[in-house]
Amino acid sequence: MTTTVGRARHRAEAAYADHVAALVTPVAASADAVEAPSADADLEAAYAALANIRPDHEALIRALYLRGLPREALAQELGLEVGTVNVRAFRARRALRDEMARQATEDPATLVPM
Repeated sequence: MTTTVGRARHRAEAAYADHVAALVTPVAASADAVEAPSADADLEAAYAALANIRPDHEALIRALYLRGLPREALAQELGLEVGTVNVRAFRARRALRDEMARQATEDPATLVPM
């Protein structure tokens, strides 16, 4: 039987996966729109931001989202509860988002649509 927490977690992970996919999917340009940065520029901005966040946040994001390690496996590897990994993943994503926003204000050419 699926619990309410399990369903909520599944919805949150699906929403985040959609958000990550949107970051790497090129934006279709309209006739009125300013040219959007290329997918390569988006990835460069994400990797630059990743290099500027705390090392533990960077390692967590790399393990979960770039290597695709399941949360349960990462929790076991780190000797933590899955809930603790979820909280740390949330904080790491927030740190990455904040760093990307900070970089975008410094250089608007690197702005990644969210």
